[in-house]
Amino acid sequence: MDKEIINVDRRRMLIGLSALTACCALPVFNSLPVFAQSADKLRAAVGSVPDYTHFYVADALNLWSQHGLAGTQSMFPAGRIALDAMFSGNADIASSAETPAIFAAVNGLPIQIIATVARYQSFNLIAGPKIKDLNDLAGKRIAYMHGTNTHFYLVSLIKSRNLAWSDIVPINMASATMVPSLVNGDVDGFVWSEPLISEALKQGPQFHRLHAEGVYSVNCCVSALRATVEKQPDMLAKALRALMDADKIMKTEESKAQKIMSDVLKLDPAAAAALWPGITFEVAMDKQRLIPVLEQQAQWAIENKLTKDGAALPDFAAIVTDEIYRKAKTN
Repeated sequence: MDKEIINVDRRRMLIGLSALTACCALPVFNSLPVFAQSADKLRAAVGSVPDYTHFYVADALNLWSQHGLAGTQSMFPAGRIALDAMFSGNADIASSAETPAIFAAVNGLPIQIIATVARYQSFNLIAGPKIKDLNDLAGKRIAYMHGTNTHFYLVSLIKSRNLAWSDIVPINMASATMVPSLVNGDVDGFVWSEPLISEALKQGPQFHRLHAEGVYSVNCCVSALRATVEKQPDMLAKALRALMDADKIMKTEESKAQKIMSDVLKLDPAAAAALWPGITFEVAMDKQRLIPVLEQQAQWAIENKLTKDGAALPDFAAIVTDEIYRKAKTN
């Protein structure tokens, strides 16, 4: 008999309109000056991981204003929750990994991916003393966040060790409770990226990082509602131009960008510098590369009944649009 997955309702809508979304946001960390009335308002919902450093740099240096935008930015503990903010009308664009964007598309929500900003192998298993190496996962309680790319990573990780989902005890958990749960012994390990990795390792020598090379690379996406793409393409193009300016700074002034990232995420500067070379930072839109990745994960979600009943593979060629990216590059 399969082990019970704790605290998981696999059939719930993973990305939806949430009345609690606004409560999840942390305060906007950059005070913005008063803009002329002609400036377009841009509300960005951003995840709290290194993937989205373009947004941190654009906000910290107020690059939005250089493109006629009155930009505000709210931080969320995960990209899935940032998408919730967008779907509930509290943001114009949102950053997330591809996985929550896929769930939104499969569940019929009007999402469009307008760019990617980074790609890298961000996840590790952070383990306590009961997990000595990656061949020691059977029967262990491992925390992840359902409907995010940590979910897909954990599935890929156990498959790489010739295990099935039923061979472990997966525990759906908010990211904020992962480190305390590991320290208290409520879980044997968790899957996440920085800054939680550094936070966990500080708790004692019994906690360690286990890396599986080549298991999964995150695609960090910028998304908007279909209506926003149709009605406000100029505003979205301005936003991408600001992120492109941030990209130039991140490539020519690495120490400045690293400091901004470490300040925003409360990450040790040495840890920020160490992970920097492993991240491919670039504002891009490569439909031919991205669409097969989306289709693969969507098929996995449907086959494992992680979506609403009757869900079918969406037309990702229509969901992934290069219109805004091309507009940003040509103007």
